[in-house]
Parts: sequence; C-alpha cells; structure tokens
Amino acid sequence: MTINALLYGGFLLIISGVILFVISIIKLREIEREEFRNQQLHEAFMKARKNINGLSKKYKWTKK
Repeated sequence: MTINALLYGGFLLIISGVILFVISIIKLREIEREEFRNQQLHEAFMKARKNINGLSKKYKWTKK
C-alpha cells in the first residue's frame, strides 16, 4: 500500500511539473509577444517624431 502511494505521488508530481512547465512556456511567449508589440509601437512613435521634427525644421515651425 505504501509503495502504491509513493508511486502515485511521484506520478502526480511529475505530471503537475510538466503542466506547470507548459503553462510557464505559454506565459513567456505571451510576454515576448507583448514586448515585440511595444517595440514596434516605440519604433513607430520615434519614426513619426523624427518626421515631425524634420518638417518643423524644413518649414520653420515654432513650438509653443
């Protein structure tokens, strides 16, 4: 009886470890995807800012 409890307990620990590992991989992938989107957004803002600064120098706009 004790051996069966240890055996099933070990199986339970292994299966729960695999499930937690898969969940952590999924969460890491979501974080990487969000980080990539934020990087793209940052680059778009910097490109727009550069274009606006270039236009203001070209047309002599003043900032208030």
